[in-house]
Amino acid sequence: MKNKNIIDLAMRVLHQLKEHGLADTTIDYNRSCLQSICSFCITHGHTEYSPSIMQYYLENLQEQVGKGEFSHSYANSLRRAVMLLDDAATGKLTV
Repeated sequence: MKNKNIIDLAMRVLHQLKEHGLADTTIDYNRSCLQSICSFCITHGHTEYSPSIMQYYLENLQEQVGKGEFSHSYANSLRRAVMLLDDAATGKLTV
């Protein structure tokens, strides 16, 4: 897989959500989730998408859920955003 900038992928996801006619509130919520993921990646020194940084993010997310820092429903939204990024990175994005 060719390296892809994490922010560019997030923007591609948001564009696809808008193109498919999802509500602005849904797009805004997904934007928030994607920003959280991008911030995590950048904070940990990754500006390019990779399955390994996404796996690390998901492991960290699970720890936070276990500590009660995130609700299960919010964690599920973040997991879905990770899947959308993965689909965008591999060219399989369908919303």
